[in-house]
Amino acid sequence: MELLDRYLQAVEIYLPKAQRQDILRELSANIVAQMDDKAADLGRPMTEEEQAAVLKQHGHPMLVAGRYRPRQLIGAALFPLYWLVLKTLFWSMAVLYLVVFFGPLANGAPVAQLFDLILKIPGPIFIFGVVTLVFAALEVCVARFQLLERLNSRFDPHLLPPIARPSGAIPRVPSVFGLVVWTSFTLWWLTIRHYPYLLLGPAATYLQLTEVWQVAYVPVLVLVLAAMARQWLIMVRPLWLWAQSLLGLMTCGIGLVVSWHLLQGYPYVVTWRKTEDWRSFENSAEIANAIIFCWLAFISCPCFGIAGAVHALRCLLLFFKWVRRGRPKTLS
Repeated sequence: MELLDRYLQAVEIYLPKAQRQDILRELSANIVAQMDDKAADLGRPMTEEEQAAVLKQHGHPMLVAGRYRPRQLIGAALFPLYWLVLKTLFWSMAVLYLVVFFGPLANGAPVAQLFDLILKIPGPIFIFGVVTLVFAALEVCVARFQLLERLNSRFDPHLLPPIARPSGAIPRVPSVFGLVVWTSFTLWWLTIRHYPYLLLGPAATYLQLTEVWQVAYVPVLVLVLAAMARQWLIMVRPLWLWAQSLLGLMTCGIGLVVSWHLLQGYPYVVTWRKTEDWRSFENSAEIANAIIFCWLAFISCPCFGIAGAVHALRCLLLFFKWVRRGRPKTLS
């Protein structure tokens, strides 16, 4: 039953990983038994419309998955996105702090002093707290305005995504995640001017950014706003592939220009406070500059270039389709 498989696939996204397979087997057995009983009463195999009616009685995949989750601050509908955002932020900050502390630690700085600095930094706790509060507020809005109930009333099993992902519209769930990530990055980028420790951690006491970052500040802000706009467009109009491709091409173009500009602006951080162990801080600055340069040269520029080429190719393909058919199919 292809429709049932598509339904179970949609439910799977919102289930806890540890019990996912057991829950899917139980849910599948219940639905199949219900369909078999219905087919026996009809004296014939069920049509696709009748199968869809049974699935609609079970409810939207979000609500079905929510029945298998205990009551939480973040409900079943938002929890997968919330958990994915937290994991991404955790590993990103772990890499950042590893880079920040590697230089002084390698040059003999006291380990106890480094741990003391870590405990004094509210950055991770503050960021995780803000993300949790944002998702908790979204959960309150979902319950207050009965958004899931409205979604369930409009649920149509025929519109479930197919098992094999097509080459058409982009799924909305990654788009929501991307929007949350880009929004968090925008807030972080707007804040680091006033709180440098959010970027440099404890190294902000002896390191500072060079002027090249001041020049790139506004272009980076434009870059992330364009990326946010593209994620919103994917969510609201997932079939407008031409607009998504144009925005993606613009974003990659800005990103490539900014990355190339930063690549020419070495060094990126310098020491600004002379202390008794300032030479270890000089070494830390050199390590940070080397890491930033390698990231720009071997990750940022190539990624923006390749992604830009892909978006440009998609724009050309959509243009040729428009020429052949008279108008873009995505507008229908």
